[in-house]
Amino acid sequence: MDEAVRRGVLAIAAVILSLVLAIASLLLSTLVPIYTPGVLAVQLPVARGHYFSRPDLAIVMEVGIDWVFWFAVLCLAYFLVRKFSRRSKEPR
Repeated sequence: MDEAVRRGVLAIAAVILSLVLAIASLLLSTLVPIYTPGVLAVQLPVARGHYFSRPDLAIVMEVGIDWVFWFAVLCLAYFLVRKFSRRSKEPR
């Protein structure tokens, strides 16, 4: 498989997996007190009339922030695995 195609497929998989993790963390936060960045941002005290005080926009904000968080975690894990796998293949 071409390197560019492989990177594209991995990027799409990371986007989809991070969205699934963001939605799962939203659903799980209703049962267990999980403090992801999205949960913390939504629970910040907001002035009355602020548009994030609406429940539907708060959910969108929570999922959006958690999506960015999980995407960054997945990218960091990918780059660390790639870095250490290259290092182990190099001749000593």
